Amino acid sequence: MISEFVGRKKIGQILIESGVVTAEQIKECLEIQLETSQLIGQILIEKGYIDEIILAKALAKQFGVQYHSLDDFEIDSQLMEFLPEDLIKMYYFIPYAISENRMTIIIHDPTNVALFDTVHLVTGLDIDYLIAPYSKVIGLINEYYSIDSDEKTLDEVNVDELLEDVKLEFVKDEDQTNDESHKDLLHAADEKPIIALVNKVLLEAIRENTSDIHIEAEEDMVQVRYRIDGVLYNKMPINKKAHNAIISRIKIMSNLDIAERMIPQDGAFSVVMGNKKVDFRVSLLPSIHGENVVLRILSRENINIDLRTLGFNKEQYDLFIKNITKPYGMVITSGPTGSGKTTTLYAAMNEIKSPEVKIITVEDPVEYQLAGVQQVQVFINKNDPSRSLTFASGLRSILRHDPDDVLIGEIRDGETASIAVNAALTGHMVFSTVHANNAIDVIARMQNLGVERYLLCGALNLVIAQRLIRRLCDCKEPAEISPNRLKSLGFEYEDYSDKVFYKPVGCEKCSGRGYKGRVAIFEMLNVTTEIREMILTGQNIYEMLRVAKKQGFMTLLESAFEKAVEGITSLDEVEKFLID
Repeated sequence: MISEFVGRKKIGQILIESGVVTAEQIKECLEIQLETSQLIGQILIEKGYIDEIILAKALAKQFGVQYHSLDDFEIDSQLMEFLPEDLIKMYYFIPYAISENRMTIIIHDPTNVALFDTVHLVTGLDIDYLIAPYSKVIGLINEYYSIDSDEKTLDEVNVDELLEDVKLEFVKDEDQTNDESHKDLLHAADEKPIIALVNKVLLEAIRENTSDIHIEAEEDMVQVRYRIDGVLYNKMPINKKAHNAIISRIKIMSNLDIAERMIPQDGAFSVVMGNKKVDFRVSLLPSIHGENVVLRILSRENINIDLRTLGFNKEQYDLFIKNITKPYGMVITSGPTGSGKTTTLYAAMNEIKSPEVKIITVEDPVEYQLAGVQQVQVFINKNDPSRSLTFASGLRSILRHDPDDVLIGEIRDGETASIAVNAALTGHMVFSTVHANNAIDVIARMQNLGVERYLLCGALNLVIAQRLIRRLCDCKEPAEISPNRLKSLGFEYEDYSDKVFYKPVGCEKCSGRGYKGRVAIFEMLNVTTEIREMILTGQNIYEMLRVAKKQGFMTLLESAFEKAVEGITSLDEVEKFLID
């Protein structure tokens, strides 16, 4: 399938030897790569030193495979139908040939190991490949599925023009009961004002570091809201007549059923803004006033995979490092959606990866590609569920690939929980997430999923609960804090009378919000011998919490308060974790 990287010439060296670039140009692009983490080939193309055909030929030479120009190439529809459409669009490859137990595919990026692993898991075939230019691979796939590739990209050249003045008077309020209305919606969704409006919503959200875009249908208007640093802000009211066309436009971009309005739908798409690629996960939900949509923004640039800057204090950092470097067991993170669980685990993978350690992940979705880590993405084949790749089936398969460490995106059912625990008990280090309110609740959650106490106490090493709280902007000012306010949080004023607490102010840098960015807070349950015995004997959570606090356990409230003492956040943020 794909040979080892050891001993292989670097792409820059091949291009220099071919005479298409100079050593100085490669050096320049390598310096850019240190700042942007882009692939060197992409940087060379953007600088105009090479084109994508030269790059594809050089990659073919580097990996010792055949180059295919795709000129006059016709896609084999039988081979395309052999594979799920979602899988082909997920990784953008073209099935080329099948013989006995092997499949040959055409790709543009031979470094995407997740592609090979996933196609192998789905088909059961060994994978060979040819390399072709990026735009030709993408163009043929989009043409085959009748998708205009421009719908996947925001043209940077036209962005300013599109955002100058968005007019909606061209959008008609069509009768949704008419059988022909879907054609009208398709036409309306392709009108320039609607394209401009949707682009405006996406671009402004990206520029403001938004995590989620909410487009909500109300009785007489459409409200757009951005979630920034965990808080929702109203942004732009839109004429209700544009609602159907906006939803249709998003459905087209996400390859969803434009005619279906009565059931929820989920999809995804990507946009390019200059050199920046941003992925969107899309969820549509019918309401009494029309369909609502939430778009989760997944930007690689916003993922912090440096453990030292996540928000651990020294004791938490030392405990985390001690546990993630153990040879076997489980480290579980918990918290609600958007609390940074996956980022913490990515940072752990980035810390422990090395040539001596094999790490495999199974995720939904793969939010960030980690060099040196084999990543597999979960997907559901709606046409043939038996050919879906679930957490349980993916985990079962990857354990046969002899990993040292395994990351499971989420433990959400008993089968996955059982396989994960057994893997931890048989010499693997397992990392995963579950949904629970706090660290100790994770134990009850795992038991509810059917894991026996005697297995759980043997498998667990460390349990973490985390949240994200807002960072004060540099415009912060000292705040007067009353003794009663500290006492209501459970802290004595006398212990902190010499500390300076801060309040938000607001400036141009933070758009008047007083906060800019977020930092994680943690509570960590170190599963010591005493805690294992309490799990085994079924002790109640209050007794377990009492023992854990004697061993240095810090609650989320205490962790948040520590950040306020350090001047990182305000007491307003701390009070969110006050539980009666």
